[in-house]
Amino acid sequence: MSVESYFNKYVKTEDRSSVQLMYLILNGFDLSQVETIHTIEEDKSFGIKIRKVYGKTKEYVDVRKIEREIENTQYPTICSPVSFELYSKNPRIYLHQPMIEDKPLIINDMGVISRFMIITEDRVISSNEAKPISDTSDCGFTYFMQYVLKDDVTIGKWHISYINKVFNISYLTEKDGEILEDSLYTAMEMEKTTTFKIVIYIIRKIASTLEDWAGDNFETQSYELLRRDENGKG
Repeated sequence: MSVESYFNKYVKTEDRSSVQLMYLILNGFDLSQVETIHTIEEDKSFGIKIRKVYGKTKEYVDVRKIEREIENTQYPTICSPVSFELYSKNPRIYLHQPMIEDKPLIINDMGVISRFMIITEDRVISSNEAKPISDTSDCGFTYFMQYVLKDDVTIGKWHISYINKVFNISYLTEKDGEILEDSLYTAMEMEKTTTFKIVIYIIRKIASTLEDWAGDNFETQSYELLRRDENGKG
């Protein structure tokens, strides 16, 4: 007699994990193991509304590990020059500008990201100095810079936008020659700075699979913190 025949009210537990679909795609899980897809909507504090797409998969997924990786992602506060000087306490900061003046500023190294930054079309100021692409495997900063400045970026098959305080992450697929855009995560009334962690996480995940990168176009100048005497004089 099988064990199942002992019970009428109970059935054997099926080992299934319900995981955000974008986590499964970004981390290379087998989508053929996804049995069902469903959407969850959440109401958060301060009027924030979030819509997430989940997939129920047979594979084991360490969701906590993924969430810790996102939580531990360093992200910047984008400052004006006045607020940067007010908040930055680093003994040395670095100004990055185009080496070729009539060409766009291109910085590939994600290591340039620091707690406080100034980011404009032709200037990035950080307490971290960007490495040339030949000296780093952590690429993708140009994509983050585009998101900061344009509120919109596409990297690989991913499209990320922030329009009218609506943050959206979509995955691009092709069917019958037509590009389809499936929204996997949407947040309304979320402050843009709050989105930086997941944006940087996605950029890093996709960038690690890319091989072709535009060459850097930047040069660096460093500035030291002015040391003052007891009378406040430099």
